[in-house]
Amino acid sequence: MKEFMLYIRNEKDAKKSLTEDQHLAFIQQCVNYIGILKGENKLIAAQPIVKEGVVILNLNMFPLQQLK
Repeated sequence: MKEFMLYIRNEKDAKKSLTEDQHLAFIQQCVNYIGILKGENKLIAAQPIVKEGVVILNLNMFPLQQLK
């Protein structure tokens, strides 16, 4: 079976407006969802990504016309 890596990115500080209780509820929902996916063998692992950094793209591999 082929394996794929999926990156899910959100806007910087997207959850900044949440209260502490809302943030904890959001985190718990994520944990529950990840558990369901792993239980169904649809996910191997999940790891948060550090928000700092840039996306590097090799335009020789992905010509601009393919990115539109």
